Amino acid sequence: MHGGAFVRGEKKISKELYANVPRWFARNGYVGINLEYRLAPESVFPAGADDLALAIKWIKQSISQFGGNPHNIFLLGHSAGGTHVAHYCFDSSLGYLAKDIIAIALISARVRVDALIENPNAAGVLAYFGSDTNRYEALSPVTHVSKTSIPTFIAIAEFENPLLDLYGAELFYKLRASGHIVNRFIQMTGHNHMSIMAHFDTAEEVLGRNILDFFQSI
Repeated sequence: MHGGAFVRGEKKISKELYANVPRWFARNGYVGINLEYRLAPESVFPAGADDLALAIKWIKQSISQFGGNPHNIFLLGHSAGGTHVAHYCFDSSLGYLAKDIIAIALISARVRVDALIENPNAAGVLAYFGSDTNRYEALSPVTHVSKTSIPTFIAIAEFENPLLDLYGAELFYKLRASGHIVNRFIQMTGHNHMSIMAHFDTAEEVLGRNILDFFQSI
C-alpha cells in the first residue's frame, strides 16, 4: 500500500514509485499486487483499513487465477499505507486483526498518530483522523500491539521524516516488551523517506532481501 500522508498518492506516482515494489517481488517468485485506497478528506479513518480488507477479500477469491496462494498473503505498507496495514493488523476494534495475513512489513510507517509541529504532514493526519487530539493515542496502531500480534518487519530510513524513525523504533520496542519475538527492525543507511521505496527493483537489494528472508522464515 502506497504512501501519501493520507491525502494523496497512488499506485504509480512516477516511473520509480510505487510499481517498482510489486515488480521486484514478482521477479523473486511472488505475485505482486499494488493497492490503492480512498483518500482524505473525502474518506476518513478507518477507510484505509476497510479498503485493505476489501482487497484481501478479492485476493482470497481471485489470486489463484494468477498463480498466487490465497493462504500465503503478506502485506507491505509505506508511510500512510503502512498505517493502514498496521490498523488492519493491530487494532482489534476494527474487527480485522490481521485476518488471512501471514506477516507484514511496515516501511517508514506512521504507527503513532500526531499533529505535532515537527510533523511535516500534520495536515494530512488532521484530515484523516480528525482534530480531536485526545483520541490520537487510541487511534495509534502502536497502542494496540501485543504478544500475539502478527509477525512484523519494521524498516526506517536514516534521513527519515521527523518522528517516524522514533515511532518505528517504539513499535519494535513495544512488540519485544510485550513478549513478541517474531519481528525484525532495520535502519536503512543513506536513505530518506522516499528513497527507501524508490530503490526497489534496482541493483540495491538489501532491504528487499531482508524482507524476503523474514517472510520465508515465517
